[in-house]
Amino acid sequence: MWFLAVNSAFLTTVALATPVTPVAPPTSTQANVAYTQFARAVEQSGRTRGFAVLLTSDGRWLAPDIDAEGPAPVLLLRDGRRMSTRVLANDEITRLALIFGPTDGATVISEAGTLRDGQTVWAISAQDVHRGMVVGEDKVGIDEDTRRYLPLREYRFENLSLVGSMPVLDQEGRLCGFLSASLAIDSSAANMVRSGQFGPGGIAVSYSINPTVLRRVVTGFRMAEPRVDHPTIGAFWRNYPAGEGALVTQVLPESPAAQAGLQAGFVILSIDGVPVDNAVKLATMLFNLSVGDTVNMTVRDLDRTFTIQLKVGANAKPEASAQASETH
Repeated sequence: MWFLAVNSAFLTTVALATPVTPVAPPTSTQANVAYTQFARAVEQSGRTRGFAVLLTSDGRWLAPDIDAEGPAPVLLLRDGRRMSTRVLANDEITRLALIFGPTDGATVISEAGTLRDGQTVWAISAQDVHRGMVVGEDKVGIDEDTRRYLPLREYRFENLSLVGSMPVLDQEGRLCGFLSASLAIDSSAANMVRSGQFGPGGIAVSYSINPTVLRRVVTGFRMAEPRVDHPTIGAFWRNYPAGEGALVTQVLPESPAAQAGLQAGFVILSIDGVPVDNAVKLATMLFNLSVGDTVNMTVRDLDRTFTIQLKVGANAKPEASAQASETH
């Protein structure tokens, strides 16, 4: 489960006040084709976890919200049969898993590139295609278990009831993400323009991981030996109470941060010249980098301001005693 982070505190108010461009609804034929061609429901422990999409022609499916330690996930085929699958890989940060099962005639999906605000998207469930649009990519969530910040893409949908994690596709049938968090909005307060079936009734604001993170997972899961390497520097921080920036509270031994000379008590001011406004901004900036990237980090220690060069590492595990709500 994700929680909205600090810089999304006024999200609901903003969403209510923002006009929404009318969207032409897809036909019922399109809805049927979208589910038949791309998605299959996945069950685990007797309940629907979400809707998987076919990642490779040999039967690798990208599935949301799978417990790697739980019973074998079950794929619901078009003819109603339930087929057991096995988990090939699991990414605990995004809660996406790679499972192996029958292809069932589904089309191998590709991931979408950059989406523009206002662009039409569909969220696919077994019963319907839910019409919506892209709103932006400036929101942040916190994973309940790992306590890591995740950059999110925001959408707005009509009549969306989130049952499991639903895949979001663009109009070309390319994967934009999986919906894993939603906020219902009172339709009477929303400033909506009615057009056909897309109007002021039943609006929901929903989120998926952003495109950079999704591509990282998909690329890793398509490897011969699937794995996902998320960027990390091995440090903990919090908002700097005396102004803008992020105050480093702990640096893990032998981590990229330690090797670069970063120390507890330093205030991180900018990354490659881009100002660090707060702890959330720093986490999202770093999470959008790639493993192996080298960045110039401007820091302040007492009255001294200087720049250190830091090479981004992969998947450093924080110590159990550390406060992981502000880590990377």
